[in-house]
Amino acid sequence: MPLEPGCSLSNKYEIKKLLGKGTITEVYLAHHKALSKDVVVKVLSPHIAADRELLRRFVSEVEAIAALEAHPNVAWVLDLDKDGRWIYYVMDYYQLSLKDMLTDGKKLTPEDAVRVTSQILQALRFAHSNGILHRDIKPQNIVFKEDGVAVLTDFGIGEVAREAVQKLKITQLLPSPIYLAPEHIRNPKAIDARADIYALGAVMYEMLTGQPPFKGDIRSVYSMKFLGRFTPIRELAPEVPEELARIVEKAMATDPKNRYSSADEFLSEFEESGEEVFYISKPFVCDMDLPLVRRARMTLSLEIRDDAILEVKGIRYPLVVSTGAVFPVEVTLSGHGEFQCVLRPRSKGFTVIDGPFRDISLGREETQKPLWQVKAPDENAVGEFELQVYRSGEPVLREPIVFRAIAAVYARVEEKKK
Repeated sequence: MPLEPGCSLSNKYEIKKLLGKGTITEVYLAHHKALSKDVVVKVLSPHIAADRELLRRFVSEVEAIAALEAHPNVAWVLDLDKDGRWIYYVMDYYQLSLKDMLTDGKKLTPEDAVRVTSQILQALRFAHSNGILHRDIKPQNIVFKEDGVAVLTDFGIGEVAREAVQKLKITQLLPSPIYLAPEHIRNPKAIDARADIYALGAVMYEMLTGQPPFKGDIRSVYSMKFLGRFTPIRELAPEVPEELARIVEKAMATDPKNRYSSADEFLSEFEESGEEVFYISKPFVCDMDLPLVRRARMTLSLEIRDDAILEVKGIRYPLVVSTGAVFPVEVTLSGHGEFQCVLRPRSKGFTVIDGPFRDISLGREETQKPLWQVKAPDENAVGEFELQVYRSGEPVLREPIVFRAIAAVYARVEEKKK
């Protein structure tokens, strides 16, 4: 029987309501008494808890999630406990999931699909580097913080659910195979990081088209999946750039050898494929390790005044920096004439160390790269910047270029000893 609203677990969590039921857990909204905030409590079904091997696997997977809690794109595990026959774990409560955003055939813009996928790839890169696979990436396991940052939840729990279904023969609870890699279905014990790459590719397909890549009953899904038969993305969503469609469809290759070999390789496609793919419309969490490891390349299509002989070819800057770090912003300009390039922070706490102005003198077909040094604040913040170019005191760009960078504190991750 479900837990009743008002009852308490371990005298720590007051149950408010049932949010839903999974294959092996019941999910509740609860109030954390000590912290005075709402949390999600996931309670293991008693018939699963009664099986010692499944219980051991469940606890092991939850502990693996807890080991990843330093990463900003991984849902944190706050507690793992037992109250009588109830075994449960507690996570932060996120009101919005990707599944909610994709209901009734809704889809994301290519910009937002890239942003969300990039953030989840950051989580996967971190997890894979610690020897942990997710094994169950799907829209309901991607949730969002209040500031829009995407978070990946429930590492490994889907695999425990599949083991429970097979062992206890509760076939009516068989998890959906829509997002699973073909080799995951054939032999789930022999998969590697490329299975997660496939699943994320399938989720990105749905973000872009508004529908999952495979439909129908399980047999139909299996057949289409093993044959690699899905409708090309641009047939369903012609507004998706060709290069972006190619990237997603490569991630979903039937043969793992034809996919991206790692989350890092997949992520690099968004940075190296030019203006059609890599968008800077919104910030996303980037590399945790060093301030300047990963840079944005922003290729621009701008409204230039008719009488201005100038081209802004791109901007390079870190998407994420450590708090208090000094980081460069570099602009590539070409044209002919005398110009003044101005970089102004719109956000408090970010400071252009050596002033916002750069005087540029361009000979015919000459290129220059003015550089600014910017200091980030000593606390977490999103920095918004405005770039404008002037000639004889008049703006060259019809609208200033606006871009963003994140200052954040991240824990360093030590490599595991081999």
